[in-house]
Amino acid sequence: MLDIQLLRTCRTRTDYNRIEGAVNVDTLDKKTKVLFKGVGRYYDKHPNHGQIDFNLFIPFFLRNVVPDMDKEEQKTYKNVIKTMGKNYPNQEDRAAILESVLENNLMHETRMITERYADGEETDLIGKLSTVLDSYKTDVGISALPEVSENIDELIDDMGNDSGVQWRLDSLSSAMRGLRGGDFGIIAARPDQGKTSFLCSELTYMAKQLPEGRPILWLNNEGPGYAIRPRLMQAALNITMTELIAMKEEGTLYDAYFEAVGGEGRIRVMDIHGANIGQVEGIIQHTTPGLIVYDMIDNISGFGDAQRMDLRLERLYQWAREKAVKYDAIALATSQISEEGSNMQFPGLSNLKDSKTGKQGACEFQLMIGSMEREPLLASKRWLSLPKNKLRRVKSQRLQEEVTFDRDRARYIDMGYVDGEEVEAE
Repeated sequence: MLDIQLLRTCRTRTDYNRIEGAVNVDTLDKKTKVLFKGVGRYYDKHPNHGQIDFNLFIPFFLRNVVPDMDKEEQKTYKNVIKTMGKNYPNQEDRAAILESVLENNLMHETRMITERYADGEETDLIGKLSTVLDSYKTDVGISALPEVSENIDELIDDMGNDSGVQWRLDSLSSAMRGLRGGDFGIIAARPDQGKTSFLCSELTYMAKQLPEGRPILWLNNEGPGYAIRPRLMQAALNITMTELIAMKEEGTLYDAYFEAVGGEGRIRVMDIHGANIGQVEGIIQHTTPGLIVYDMIDNISGFGDAQRMDLRLERLYQWAREKAVKYDAIALATSQISEEGSNMQFPGLSNLKDSKTGKQGACEFQLMIGSMEREPLLASKRWLSLPKNKLRRVKSQRLQEEVTFDRDRARYIDMGYVDGEEVEAE
């Protein structure tokens, strides 16, 4: 069926741009699709036109879009174009048309997903449907949002607001504001260079800062989860394994650990090996965490329809960031530093495994844990840097900091700042 109201809405460039970004042309009938394509070509050809000049559009369309059609069919299109120029929808009707477009997209995409699932081509039914529904909700919400009108003074004051979850390491807390719900960061290191210990060191400090009922959820996708718990206890209590065993035999270990992290169940570790994005979101919904750790996020299955690995990972990291916003949780994703970044104190922004820019674009900050892995005498040294830091304080040092890695206690320890030049926040 010809959607004349949709075509009338495309009469102005502004409305066409809104519709063009939302409409799935596969949901349109043949004539609407051809006319919609013609409108786009018209605006491309006339970049200074804010709306369609129908005296120009009719000959342009017949000459450039349907030149091979017979005269009768061209006449039909000509009459439809004349109808397009009448009864331009008001603002309320245009909003309703856009919402109808989004609903048609939703029905089309859900039908395609369920058909592929029925044919055995799709395995992550719940995850794909959830992603499509989230996209629909976002698009509908954006279409209904009013113009931003917040008090600018309040926004400027908020830039200096230090509220949020603080790091154990003073060097990190001095470099960025406190972490808040919706913030998404990447933490990367070379394999077996202390990434798990770093998380244990920091998370056991952060756990007490989160609201009651909003635990830390550690989604483990790299090795056995049971190996993480003793490291958490060591980091929380700053003890060696020998001391941990002694406390267990004395019967004091668990009470001391729960006191250190703010109570039982404040850090929950779950193995998600082989899980897909739908299953992972189900865990998040059930747990209601205040902070989510995706460790290792690259191993979560999803977006297998992407043509390249880097594109799949880009969509996966964007998904993780969207979940942080949706569930008002801090999110930290662990990744690996590529071979090009090995034996470097301060690997660069592009030194993430399987990504030059895709992963990085989804995060607020990228924390790199550099190590001189081929230098045995520097085995206890690590170097922290933030090649991307959208949470930087208004005046702070650009972080390139040497720290001590205490492997025996799963702790990272500040060496203290070296005086340096202050830089403005990005």
